[in-house]
Amino acid sequence: MNYTIIGAGAIGGVVGVALHEAGHSVTLVEANPDHRAAIARDGLQISGFRESTTRLKVIAPDDLLPGQERVLLAVKAPHTNAAIDLLKGKLAEDGFIVSLQNGLNEYALAEAFGAHRVIGAYLTFGGFIEAPGKIRYAGEGSFRVGEVDGTISPRVEELAAHLRSLQACEVTDNIFGYLWAKMVVGAVYYGTAVLDRDVLDIYADPDAIRLLSSAAREGAEIARLNDVRLVDVDGFSPDAFADDDPARIAASWDAQRAYWGGHTGGVGRTGVWRDLAVHHRKTECSEHVGAITRRRGNHPTPTLDRIAQCVAEIEAGTRTVGWENLAFLTKTAN
Repeated sequence: MNYTIIGAGAIGGVVGVALHEAGHSVTLVEANPDHRAAIARDGLQISGFRESTTRLKVIAPDDLLPGQERVLLAVKAPHTNAAIDLLKGKLAEDGFIVSLQNGLNEYALAEAFGAHRVIGAYLTFGGFIEAPGKIRYAGEGSFRVGEVDGTISPRVEELAAHLRSLQACEVTDNIFGYLWAKMVVGAVYYGTAVLDRDVLDIYADPDAIRLLSSAAREGAEIARLNDVRLVDVDGFSPDAFADDDPARIAASWDAQRAYWGGHTGGVGRTGVWRDLAVHHRKTECSEHVGAITRRRGNHPTPTLDRIAQCVAEIEAGTRTVGWENLAFLTKTAN
């Protein structure tokens, strides 16, 4: 099959290599000229949980032609609108878009192209770009795909079968339940990212756990307000926090410790931390935590608001990443 992947970062690159190795035709569309040139010159190099160097076709966005059959969208959430503009008039008559992004971007894609052209994807694997043309892959996680209307279609079953060339991938009739649950976990990760310690060290601190539990509770409550049927993700139960269930909350944190302890390929911190502390660039917080709080109505979200404020101040250069941010964040979590 022909696959076009918009964005050759950690997700798009790793998925593209797996599809290519399975015999599919893969074209990467990459806006960064240095990354694009390195892939064209030396191949896409993956290290970490997987080691490979693969020659893939890579083009600039302006070179994307009409008639695209299967588009995998792997750009960061703030770039979704630009991707929508790029893809207008470019899909084949029966073409569709699969969002491999973080966030709730399926809503915007369905509005732009129609729900019948959009498939959602929930995934917990990841990594980061180490240098142009080089990706560090953090290892396997959960992977599910689903039609946004909840139907189980032949095309989504075929897509899942193809994506199994990378790792196990299942079809779901509740993709938004997974996407919202991931946003709850994502809010937790934004909380860890501003503290400048490995995730497992943060999870060992009682004050930090209280803060992060408060963030999870607020996110789960907003999901329920939006009639979302939340699911457990990698053993983490957003519903446990909304229900204030101590046993299930403890089990959720144990599951997170197991995930970070055994499935990250030596990567102990989130990509959000790397954006803030290493690259000093904007994160996707406004489209992740913001995706939750913009749908809260009159429901208060003081912990999520404080996390978003902390991230924004670090992005603006008025605050630094560090453990001292915990005191600021816990003002609303006690």
